[in-house]
Parts: sequence; C-alpha cells; structure tokens
Amino acid sequence: MSRAALLATLNCSESARRAVSQNCLGELARFSLSDPQIRDTFLAYLATTRDPSRREEVISAMTPTPLPTDQLAPLLAQIQSLREADDPRIRAAGLVHLAQWDRGAAIERPLREGLDDADPEVVRSAITAVSLSNARTDELKQTLLLLASDSPAGSELRDAAVTALRDFSLDAREFAIYQNASGSSRSP
Repeated sequence: MSRAALLATLNCSESARRAVSQNCLGELARFSLSDPQIRDTFLAYLATTRDPSRREEVISAMTPTPLPTDQLAPLLAQIQSLREADDPRIRAAGLVHLAQWDRGAAIERPLREGLDDADPEVVRSAITAVSLSNARTDELKQTLLLLASDSPAGSELRDAAVTALRDFSLDAREFAIYQNASGSSRSP
C-alpha cells in the first residue's frame, strides 16, 4: 500500500455519505503502520484533524501493530489526545484504544484517571481497558474493589469491576470484597 492510496482512502472516509465513509474507514485496516511512510501519513493526518470524533474514527479503524517504543510514542500521543475531549463517548473510546496499543507501564495513569472520571460510560470503558491492558497495579485493584463494592448490585459498573478483578491476585480481605460484590458469597 502506498502513501497516495492511504491519502485517497482517508479523503474518501470523509465523505458526507455515511455508507461511503464507513466503507473507506473499513479499508484503513489494510494499511500497515509498520511501514514508516504509512505511519507518518497517518500521524500527519491525525495531527491536522481537529475534530476529536473524526480522530477517534480513524484511530478506531487502525489495526494495533507491535512497534518499537520510539515509533509508537507519537501514535500514543494522538490516542491520549482523545482523553481531553468533552464528549464522554470519545474519552471512553480513547481509553480502550490506548489499552489496545500501549503495553507499557505508562498506561496505568490514564487508566486510573478513567476509573475516576465523572461519567459512568468513561468509567466502564476504563474498566474494560484495565482488562485489555497488562496493568495490574495495587492502586488499580483497590479502585476496582471500591467500584465493585460501592456500585449498586446488578449495575454495569459493579459487574464490569468484578469481571476485571478476576485478573488480579487478591488477598483474603480483597477476595471477601470481590466475593460479596460478585454475589457469590452465600450465607449458611
């Protein structure tokens, strides 16, 4: 795939006709970000796109690719920029995208911030992002335990936090909180 083909596909994806736009967005997955020219073209496009919802659409269409840290950093910066959007849907999607791309320790901070977001949709996505990521810190675990125990029984937040906690090592006290939140503790 060439740089010119990528630019044509990106331009096509901006079509006012939703079906055409969606088709072209689907074509973006064919372009490998391991190719420096393709990656640089994607990054330049993202950098000049001011609409966060448009950036999220393009990022969502990209296929996560293992890259060296120095080559991945500019893309992670673009994904991180979604977290600054006013729209909670975009902030939520940004966290999931970040977890799909970033396997480093730096992801813990945005995950913690997402778990503390005022919008429940962002918190749910942050919980999903924790599950997708390699981050398993004590601080994330404690936040998930708090969400699991403080959220109403049967709520999406409680269920998501309980599910995410399955990937963490729990001591006896934490396991009791988990068990109570999951509804699996039974009184004799």
